[in-house]
Amino acid sequence: MDTRMLEALPAPTHGAQATPPPPAPAPPSSPSTGGRPVRRGVPVFATVVIAAGAALTGGVAGGLVARDHSVVAAGLVLPAARSQGAASAPTVSGTGSGIDVASIVAATTPSVVRIQSTITGTDIFQQPITETGTGTGFVGSADGLIYTNAHVVGDATTVTVTLADGTTKDGTVVGTDATDDLAVVKVDANGLIPLPIGTAADVRVGDPVVAVGNALALPGGPTATAGIISALNRSIDTNNGEHLARLIQTDAAINPGNSGGPLLNAAGEVVGINTAGANNAENVGFAISLDTALPILQELSTGQPHLKAFLGVQTVSIDAGLAQRLGVAAGGGVYVEGVTAESAAEVAGIKAGDVIVSIDGTAVAAPGDIATVMSEHQPDDTVTVTVFRNGSSTDLSVVLGSHTA
Repeated sequence: MDTRMLEALPAPTHGAQATPPPPAPAPPSSPSTGGRPVRRGVPVFATVVIAAGAALTGGVAGGLVARDHSVVAAGLVLPAARSQGAASAPTVSGTGSGIDVASIVAATTPSVVRIQSTITGTDIFQQPITETGTGTGFVGSADGLIYTNAHVVGDATTVTVTLADGTTKDGTVVGTDATDDLAVVKVDANGLIPLPIGTAADVRVGDPVVAVGNALALPGGPTATAGIISALNRSIDTNNGEHLARLIQTDAAINPGNSGGPLLNAAGEVVGINTAGANNAENVGFAISLDTALPILQELSTGQPHLKAFLGVQTVSIDAGLAQRLGVAAGGGVYVEGVTAESAAEVAGIKAGDVIVSIDGTAVAAPGDIATVMSEHQPDDTVTVTVFRNGSSTDLSVVLGSHTA
């Protein structure tokens, strides 16, 4: 499984709240990633594959937003782990305005694991083939919970976790959330050391960070890179068609194989889960904010699916030609191509041909904007959707539905 690579950051052509598609087939060993972010996973069969075979975030090959075939476990430490008497990794104090990278790495690596997965697919002749990928994960509880990216283990037929002491364990996927790229794996082990958790709410642009993971699936244990927080609240579209919001951008190198590994602050606390890197730029990587990931991981760890708010529309961006035909400004909303039957949108009266201008006062200029707004709501929330129809604007009250990732 490769770390995702961001091939580019254009708004998706389609993709705002369509009916959840079935899981994508395992990508070929050397797909073109275009320009979207590629997940950082590493196919085991590749020596050094950048932006190739990326389908899961955690693999060696990949780009910023695409899911690669490498398996990289990304995890968050659940507070419950400590209350259950789990051993705690030592925290590390920053040195002045800098960061003690060596101490952070020494304290973190005992809790970082290597994840290998196998995926069974078919070749161009429809013959069965097996692909193997490698990614990263980290310990979430003393009794064997491991946190990682969904693109690392979501379609795996087998998962193998290598602990810091070299012990290899069979892993069971407890739960996945593909649209947020999060997963929980369980191994039969006790006395593991969960990483201390921080909060992304406290990080600022310019703060120093360290990324730890199995870059390029090279032997010899995890590697580390250091940098700063480059930006907050980023939204990207991955090379496997998913939209991720509220991400942390960093210039710490996020290479294939890093997916699912921890992004740590100066105190050695997890503030993000590395998920994607750009293959058309240097020093541009992304991590899922811990504050976004933690409640989802807590839910997945119980074996329950994570329910997401769902509107139920299929939309496209409005270019100059379509804007002229509709009599609206280009970029002034998204065009509704279709509405999912019996969805919240259909019940509220949204129709194909409408232009969605805003949701609860938040302007919508691209399909990804709808996905971002939905990620901020829960099923059964009521929102006001403003649509442009027949030359005038109409406000529709919508009670959001739900779907699982």
